[in-house]
Amino acid sequence: MIKIWKEDTFHDELYADAWVIDKKIWFEWIQYILYDKLQPNNLEELSVRIEADIFVGDYFEANSIPVVSERVKNLLLAEVPEYVEFFPIQVFHHGKKMSKDSFFIMYIKEKTDCFDWEKSVYETQILNNGEKSVISIRKLVLLSDRIKDKKIVRVAEVGYNVFGVREDLCQKILNSGVKGIEFKELSETRW
Repeated sequence: MIKIWKEDTFHDELYADAWVIDKKIWFEWIQYILYDKLQPNNLEELSVRIEADIFVGDYFEANSIPVVSERVKNLLLAEVPEYVEFFPIQVFHHGKKMSKDSFFIMYIKEKTDCFDWEKSVYETQILNNGEKSVISIRKLVLLSDRIKDKKIVRVAEVGYNVFGVREDLCQKILNSGVKGIEFKELSETRW
């Protein structure tokens, strides 16, 4: 069974309320993270600021950039090294730099065409290149035969981060004690 990786926004201490500092650098990273354009070795390091008073989470999103702690990074590299890539990111909390190796941009390399266009309830827009892109989802249905034995995938047809995670990997992540990550049933998820 596949679940959806989500940021925990319910618990105040786990919600980062994070924002990128430089929009130009952010735009370049978004081209890589969401659209597989540009190469990360040509990109400047991204900096984000956490606005929350207290933050103890291992995952957050900053303007649609998924960011994980070193603990999550190490766990995913041990479990699914072929599916993930990580890049350093500078994080500031209350104006103070956090440790350089505390957090990383998470890139899910496995982009899979698995969105069920027939059964999902969604809205789309046509991009400049003529492709159709999902902009909101009320009911998400994935084609399980296209995911098969993959432990983690990025849903290709959606123009933002939707990560499908196999239940056994969900349990390993949750059992590790990480904070700030929720795994939702497909029927519970909306964008």
